[in-house]
Amino acid sequence: MKKVIQGIDQSLARAILGDNFLFGPEEWSMFHQINFSKRQLRAVARFPWGEEILNAPCPFNEGKAVRETHVAFLGLNRFLGKRLSIRQWQKIYPATSQPRFSSYDSWYTYERFARRRTCGFRWYLMLKYIIPGSGGEDVYGRVRSLPAQYERPFAVEEVTKHLLYYRKNGTYPGYTYGRTRDYIFHGQYFGDFSWSARAILVGGSRGIDLSFMETDMNSFYSGLTQKIGATASLLLPPK
Repeated sequence: MKKVIQGIDQSLARAILGDNFLFGPEEWSMFHQINFSKRQLRAVARFPWGEEILNAPCPFNEGKAVRETHVAFLGLNRFLGKRLSIRQWQKIYPATSQPRFSSYDSWYTYERFARRRTCGFRWYLMLKYIIPGSGGEDVYGRVRSLPAQYERPFAVEEVTKHLLYYRKNGTYPGYTYGRTRDYIFHGQYFGDFSWSARAILVGGSRGIDLSFMETDMNSFYSGLTQKIGATASLLLPPK
């Protein structure tokens, strides 16, 4: 017996979300000349979250609906045959124009989260800005508990959101840095050898900036003084 496909047609999702519907197959074809196969188009024909979710109250912003506070886009795992990682995004968007990154030959150039991790080939519905009031929560990563239907996104998902948001709106979504699910670990010597966990942050207003926060030292990299907030992405609903 075939599974019932949940959600709504992507054209209806586009109508409900308006400008918060960032990138679907049409935009990928228009801006990046991506040609999807019929099989790929069938796979993403349905937007996984229904009208009741899009029109429901946002759990983070009182008085607003999900459709007003979240953005939707179709994620890609490959771009013209190559893994669509953060490093690949930097090749697609060099420093000569916007959208852009704040730096290119940076501390994360050879980190696995920037070289290997990609979005999935699926729809994303992510909170547009950081969770209100989450800035300045403890540096050990114990951010406020998310509702059961949410998760924290990876850095490449936040980067993709920022890039596509700029292509759609001509500006970046907010100025505050948000924590992602990624961590890197660097050995440091304090009498005994120990590992320092660094939480990856994504933000910036003039170009996408990736930074890190020392989760065991209460110190910010590169003079970062803004309050760090929590990010959130809706889980795919069960089929």
